[in-house]
Amino acid sequence: PGCVYGHCSYAAENELKNQQFREFAVRAGFAEEQILPYIAPEPENGYRNKLTLHVNKAGAEVMVGYALSDGQTILQVAGCPLVHPAINDLLAKQLADPGFRHTLHHRMSLTYRHTERNGVLFYRNNLPKGTSWIRESTSCGELSCPADGFFQVNPGGVNALLQELGGILTEYK
Repeated sequence: PGCVYGHCSYAAENELKNQQFREFAVRAGFAEEQILPYIAPEPENGYRNKLTLHVNKAGAEVMVGYALSDGQTILQVAGCPLVHPAINDLLAKQLADPGFRHTLHHRMSLTYRHTERNGVLFYRNNLPKGTSWIRESTSCGELSCPADGFFQVNPGGVNALLQELGGILTEYK
């Protein structure tokens, strides 16, 4: 996740990500000339469209945040600079509401998903019944996507991938 690079400049973060990806791709068997250049997210913040947080509840104490590597410890957060502002707005409103905090349970997951068309979809643990698809805007038009499935969390990244795929397919016409 991008937050692990918070200790360095945005330029250094992108260089590290590029280097890590290139090393991974070479280990996976790709030749250097096959590896596309890293595409940095634009804007620097607010570009991610999905956030999943976890709950640790002990008595009256409720912690909401990222689960650390031990799977037990929660790094409490009030928001994430990488996610779409609408997600942070909803999260802040919920965390400020004692009634909302009271409804949280230990080991619960909270998922926030944003699309331009659907706004913010929020669910606890599992997607609500009757909610199955959302619409994602891309450079190729709108795509339907399972609401709880994976879709590139960096909309600029998906557009770059689609452009590259279009170029590859054009070569094979």
